[in-house]
Amino acid sequence: MNIQTRLIKEWDHNPPAILVMTQPTPASPSVPLGGATGTNYAFKFFDDLKASLSSQQGEYYHVYTWDKYKDENHLWTLVGYEVFRSESSIYDALCVLYYEPVNPEYVIRDCMGEEMAAEWHRNNRVDTLHAAHVA
Repeated sequence: MNIQTRLIKEWDHNPPAILVMTQPTPASPSVPLGGATGTNYAFKFFDDLKASLSSQQGEYYHVYTWDKYKDENHLWTLVGYEVFRSESSIYDALCVLYYEPVNPEYVIRDCMGEEMAAEWHRNNRVDTLHAAHVA
């Protein structure tokens, strides 16, 4: 069975217009984030998304590390998004929301362990010292 046919059937022939995915930025810890969704209200979604980004608050501005909800040390903030369209997709659009952690060292330590956190700290310190030296 074609996957699109299966998905449409599983959605009772009413798939979401937009699939929304949450991703860490490439320089952020590579951990899964909560907040992925789908929506049939494209205009409202994009209006709310733009408002969240410009006001730095709102429904899409914050997410948490997957399964770490309500732990403020696992809070991530929205830094941007991309929209992809394809004639061959079930969706009208795929929207990828990009986030950075508020407390990256804590996220790394809690999700990846002390060794990775120490490595991140060393690399981050070197980057900071290099930036200060170059400036």
